Order: sequence, then structure tokens, then C-alpha cells
Amino acid sequence: MFEDINLSMVPKNKRPFALRQQIRALSPFRDYGYSCDWYDGHAAVWIWDRGLQERLRNEAEISGKILVVSESTLAPKRSEGCVLIRGFEGYFLQLWQDSRLIAEGSWQEKPSEEEIALFIDTYGLGHLDKPQSCEELQYRVSFREQISKRPLWITNSILAIIFSLLLYGISYQAISLIRL
Repeated sequence: MFEDINLSMVPKNKRPFALRQQIRALSPFRDYGYSCDWYDGHAAVWIWDRGLQERLRNEAEISGKILVVSESTLAPKRSEGCVLIRGFEGYFLQLWQDSRLIAEGSWQEKPSEEEIALFIDTYGLGHLDKPQSCEELQYRVSFREQISKRPLWITNSILAIIFSLLLYGISYQAISLIRL
């Protein structure tokens, strides 16, 4: 499920919290996961059923953590236009405007010209040209790219490590003083 969430009026330091609140309100799933790409205060958000994901993971007997991203986040970014992409198990259509993803739809079978036209018109973007061809998605996941999308996670991890080292140092010094 794709949502374009406009948080441009929310202060930058409060956007992560506001985003989580919006996702909680929008998600049709009780237990959900999501991934997000930011475009100048707009969040392109993909939401999925985490319960289904966990059931499938258990059936496949997979242990450990799994990095989950929406298949369409692997597609190249665009500045304008409409692009049809063939994914692993279907097709998805993306609408880009002002270098941000504003809409996305998916189909199990290749959508017809009429379905594409209706999707584009639904978003009031009838001026966009329909895609002339279907692109194949390239499955190259970069760990560096995924980490760069989560700078808050990096900051929190570094702070946790520094705090742990500081706590260790203080404990070591306190034990040394007690021994005197």
C-alpha cells in the first residue's frame, strides 16, 4: 500500500513522530511494517502487513533479521512523468512530479491502456504521457543506500555506543576507587 504524506509544514525534528502517527492512522493492518523515502517534506510511504510477513517467514523457517523494503523503492528516481515497471510478481505504475513520487499503483498482470489512463486521471495528471514501454526492475540492494535513508537510526546507534563506553569507563573508575 502506497501513501504520499505531506509533512512539509511540520518542523523537521518532529517529522519522524508525525509520520509514525499518520502511518498508524492510515494502515489497514493491525501489525504493520513500512518503508519511507523523503522528498522535501513529503514522505513516500509503503505499508505492509507485518503479521503476514511473519507467518511467511515462519513457514519458510527463516531465522534472524530480514531487511524489508518495498520492491518499488529499488526503481530509479525520476523528475517527472509516468513509468510502468515490471517487478518480481507483477507490475507497478509510478507517477512523478517535481522530482517526487506522488502516486503508485500495482497490478498482478500488465495493466491495460485504459487502466493506466484511469490511474493517471484519478490523480488529476491527465497531462502526463502514458509510458511507452515497460521497464524491468533491477534488484540491486545497497546496504549503504538503505542506511543513508535512516540517519536517525545511525545517530541513535552511535549515541548508544558512546553512552555504553562512557558507562563502562565510569564503572571501571568507580570500582578502582572502591578498591583503594
